[in-house]
Amino acid sequence: MDEERTRSSGAGARAVVRSRVTMQSSTVASVAANSLKKGDVLGTARYAGVQAAKDAASLLPLGSSVSIRATRIEFELGEGAIDLEVAVESADGSDARMPAFSAAAAAALTIYDMCKSADRTMVIGPARLVADGPDTPVARGETRGGEEPRPPAGSGGVVL
Repeated sequence: MDEERTRSSGAGARAVVRSRVTMQSSTVASVAANSLKKGDVLGTARYAGVQAAKDAASLLPLGSSVSIRATRIEFELGEGAIDLEVAVESADGSDARMPAFSAAAAAALTIYDMCKSADRTMVIGPARLVADGPDTPVARGETRGGEEPRPPAGSGGVVL
């Protein structure tokens, strides 16, 4: 993952969510070179993710406010995709899953939005919980519930 990190501030309940934005290799190269006309894609996506973690309760019906201690968002640029990992820690032991999913979705949507003029083939997802608190980690590369969801063939669909 990219070593540059953004934190919203320093342990409580923790959740880690991973997602992916699949795109043409040339688009990944443009993101890496910071040559897209909308500017710094990863920096903007990181900022959007941190804000979404803070605002998760306002996005979800009946959502409870969570005091966020720390938000970490990392990106890995690969051949034809940008993988992202979001770790959120609550300050008071509150459930950190919804802020983590909100942050991952907002970061992925920001990448999509900033790259859409260069690439109309992008697909977001899946987003999956890979760790939920200190006692329930999921091993790297594994998912809960078996096979990852896929959009219908030829749909250009978005899976979150």
